[in-house]
Amino acid sequence: MFRLNLVGLFCLLLSTGLLAERLDLSRGAMTAGGSALVKYSSPDISSWSADSLTFGISTNWGFFLMKDFALLFDLQLAGKIGTGFDASRQYQFGSGVLYALDLGGNLYPYVQAIGYGAYIQSGWSAGVMPSIGLLVGMSSQVALDFGVNSKIDFPISRGGSASLDIGTGYIGVRAFF
Repeated sequence: MFRLNLVGLFCLLLSTGLLAERLDLSRGAMTAGGSALVKYSSPDISSWSADSLTFGISTNWGFFLMKDFALLFDLQLAGKIGTGFDASRQYQFGSGVLYALDLGGNLYPYVQAIGYGAYIQSGWSAGVMPSIGLLVGMSSQVALDFGVNSKIDFPISRGGSASLDIGTGYIGVRAFF
């Protein structure tokens, strides 16, 4: 039943997006957006024992340097709850680029890459977050943002080795003006 409701909601959003006016992705246009994410990490998939659960919010804003190509600035706050309910926070800031494909309708697939610096209780790290997604235009100024991102993280002032997170999904809203 839950799956059927999600499919119905997606079809409703898709049809609404197809009827909306087109987004302004021209040179000089600006964009601002936000998204929420939930990530579940398990070191041993066979036992489904959770290593950690992460909740986060992200805001970003930017401007289009040329048609379909934007420079972005990003801020992110995430909280991680591990086994035994030990909690930590992560503060992240970065900048990057977004390239959206204007295919003529109100569906805009895009790729983006954001380089970042992050602070966790154990120290600083830096890395890159490549993403792919789909903007569904709801009006000439608002779009829903569905995407999947990965994260390549390198420790700077904390112990440990480089890490790779693959395929964390997010949903958000993006404005164009």
